[in-house]
Amino acid sequence: MTDARHDMRSAPKTWNRSLEEEPLESVVGRLLRGQGKTLATAESCTGGYLGKFLTDLPGSSDFYQGGIISYSNALKIRHLEVSPAALDRWGAVSEPVACQMARGVRNWSGADLGISVTGIAGPSGGSPEKPVGLVYLGLSDSVETRARELLLEGDREAIRLRACRIALDWIRRHLT
Repeated sequence: MTDARHDMRSAPKTWNRSLEEEPLESVVGRLLRGQGKTLATAESCTGGYLGKFLTDLPGSSDFYQGGIISYSNALKIRHLEVSPAALDRWGAVSEPVACQMARGVRNWSGADLGISVTGIAGPSGGSPEKPVGLVYLGLSDSVETRARELLLEGDREAIRLRACRIALDWIRRHLT
């Protein structure tokens, strides 16, 4: 499977690269480093991909605190401060839980920003109310915590990768 990052690595290196040519995780890393901010991740359906993209960058320890892959509800409760009531009422794939995960990982790590991803990557597990491809992102800083709902198409791998790319872009937009 070819992705944009692989294509960018094989592209000729120039001093005059545009943001469109720079891998998104590099843009995020550069912005975080430039602003002296740190980031932590809470991932469920992406299984650590977001943290992997960030730690692929040399020097990412300057801005990336770490992450929690919280596939189970028990870990969401124990390590991310997700309330059992929120899980009972809305389920793990929901806006309130995405917000609690983002806030929880920020608190746990001491990072300036917390980002979370929770969703249904498939191919099974979906329902009419929560179909395969439903993903919630949460973003938390010291001022506010908010969520985004996504409905992504594709197979399991495509959904997971798209969710990571959208999360990285949301961080980029937040920082600019």
